[in-house]
Amino acid sequence: MISRRFSFRVLRRAKPKRETVRSVAPSDASAKAPVYATVAVGSGNAQRWVAAYSSAARLETRSLVGTLPFLLVLALWAAMAGSEISSSVWNGEYGSTSYPATTLVIDALRQPLALIGMILLVYSGAEMFWRERRFRFASILDTTPVPGAVVIAAKWTALVALVACLIATGIAVGVAIQLAAGHLNLEPLVYLSFACVAGIPLALYAAAAVFVHSLSPNKYAGMVFVLLFLVFAQRASMLGLEHPLWRFASASPVRFTDMNGIAGDIVPFAWFMLFWTAVAALFVLAAAELWRSVGFGVGERVRLLARRTTRTGNSLAAAILVVAIATGGWILFNTNVLNANTTREDVLDWQGDYERTYGQFEDTPQPIITTVDVRLDLFPEERRYRLAGSYTLVNDTPSAIATVLVAVRREASVERVSVEGGDLAATDARFGMYRFELAAPLEAGARTRLD
Repeated sequence: MISRRFSFRVLRRAKPKRETVRSVAPSDASAKAPVYATVAVGSGNAQRWVAAYSSAARLETRSLVGTLPFLLVLALWAAMAGSEISSSVWNGEYGSTSYPATTLVIDALRQPLALIGMILLVYSGAEMFWRERRFRFASILDTTPVPGAVVIAAKWTALVALVACLIATGIAVGVAIQLAAGHLNLEPLVYLSFACVAGIPLALYAAAAVFVHSLSPNKYAGMVFVLLFLVFAQRASMLGLEHPLWRFASASPVRFTDMNGIAGDIVPFAWFMLFWTAVAALFVLAAAELWRSVGFGVGERVRLLARRTTRTGNSLAAAILVVAIATGGWILFNTNVLNANTTREDVLDWQGDYERTYGQFEDTPQPIITTVDVRLDLFPEERRYRLAGSYTLVNDTPSAIATVLVAVRREASVERVSVEGGDLAATDARFGMYRFELAAPLEAGARTRLD
C-alpha cells in the first residue's frame, strides 16, 4: 500500500546555529592603511540605453540572420545572382560575350536585389515586430525601464543586417564570377558605392515597415499594408506622382559607367537620401512611442502618442522636421527651378507635337548613310564628348530627293551642320531638327556629304 510507504509526519527543521561573531582588533597596519571597495556604476541613462540597445540588437540580429531559413534564402539568392550575372556576361546580344566588368555585374544585380530585399522586408519585418506579442512576452517587456526607442532601433538594426547580408552575398558572387573568368580588375570602391546606393533605400524601407506595423491592428494586416506601401513607393508614377519627392526612398538614378564612374550622379542621390533619412527618422520616433500601445485602436494610439511624447522627444522631432523641410525645399528648387523636370505628360505632349509638325514628311524619301568618317574626342573628367566628321549620303530610292532632314539629340551643343549642295532652310531647336533644301535634287544612286 502507498500509505504504508509514505509518512505523514511533519519533520521539524533544526534551528540554525547562531554563529558567534568575534570582534577582531585591527592591527596597526590595517588601521593606518584602510582598504575601500570600488564599484563601477553607469554615468547616466545614455550609457544604460546604449548597453540595452547593443544587447537587444545582437539578440534580434541572431534571431533573424542566424536561422536556417534565412541561410537557405541566402543560398537561393546566391544562385539567382549567379544566373543573372552569367546571363548578362555570356549571353549577350547575337550570342556575344562580354568582359565581366564591375559595372556589368552591378547592373545585373541591381533589380533582383531590390526585389528580393523588399520581399524579405515584408515578411521579416512582420516577424520581427510582432515576435514579443506572438509569444506573449510583450507585457513583461513593457514592465522594463527600457525605452521603446531602444527596442525599435534594435529591430531596425536587425533588418538592416539582413539587407547587408543580401548585398554582401551578391557582391561575393559577382567577384567569384569575375575571378573565374580571369578578370582581375575588381574595383572594390565601385562595389562599395553600389552597396551604399542599393542598401540605403532598403534600410529606409525597413524603417518605414516598422512604422507601418506600429499602426497596424495585427501582424498579417501589417504585412499587407507594408506591401502596399512598397508598391506605391515603386509605382506611384503610374498615378501621376512622378516627382521623386512623392515616392518614399526614391532618388535620381545613379549610373555606373567605366568612363564616368558615379561622381556626377552621387551628389543629387545623397541629397535625396538625406531628405528621406530625416523622414525615416520621424517614422522610427513615432514607432518607438507607439510600440507599447500596439494592442489599442489606431485613434487611441495616436492620442497616446500625443500625450506620451516628452520635451526631449518633441525637440528631436522638431529638429529632424527642420532638416526634412530644408533638404526637401532645396531638392525641389534644384529639380523644378534650376533644372527642367520632365514628366511623362511632357514627353507625351512633345511626341504629339513632333508627329503633328513632321508627319507631313513621313512619305518623303530620304538618303541613307553608307560611310562614316568621324573623330570622337572623350573628356571623362568633364563628362562630355566632341564629335566631328562627315557622313556619306546615298539616295537608294527610285525618286529624286530635294529635301534632307537631319535630327540631332536635343541636349547636344551643335557648332555646325551642313549638307553639300544644300541650303539650311529651317532649324527647330525644340525637336533638334535641321531641314536642308538641295540646289539640285539628289537623283537615284547619287551621293552627297553631311558634315
